[in-house]
Amino acid sequence: MRSKYKSTPRFRSHPRHERIKDVHFWSCGFYDLGGRGVEKVTGEKRLDYRLVGVGSLLPDLIDKPIGRVLFQSTFESGRVYAHTLAFVLLLTGIGLYRLYRYDKLGWLVLAGASMLHEVFDRMWMLPRIWFWPFISTQLSQQTNGALPAAKMAWVYSEFQGLMTDP
Repeated sequence: MRSKYKSTPRFRSHPRHERIKDVHFWSCGFYDLGGRGVEKVTGEKRLDYRLVGVGSLLPDLIDKPIGRVLFQSTFESGRVYAHTLAFVLLLTGIGLYRLYRYDKLGWLVLAGASMLHEVFDRMWMLPRIWFWPFISTQLSQQTNGALPAAKMAWVYSEFQGLMTDP
């Protein structure tokens, strides 16, 4: 006997949400590709791709709750402390210490994936945030640091040239 209920899923996701999930996995593929490139260039086979995944999300996991939930009236942005170059330098310093002291690569993998995250977020377009605390001590939305596009167009053209010219 046939059921009177259709065999379709109870809740269907919106097509836009499917695209958002696809973009997330697409960007994870770029981080994975970066890790594979490091393996190929250095000959190092000890990369833990779980740390590549965590490191690629680490700046957002730290900054989104701080900037959008806890201190929303102060920052009004999801790019606060972990989207700075100082954060990557801190992770790199810890990673170099752990590499020379214990011969472990984990923290350097986190630093590399976090740096790729900042590159894909184009943080150089927000120099007051990216170079905090080196050029500015303020880290708020009012001083977001976005320069006019005409002043920063050379950065994009140089980056595009690096990616397309052999």
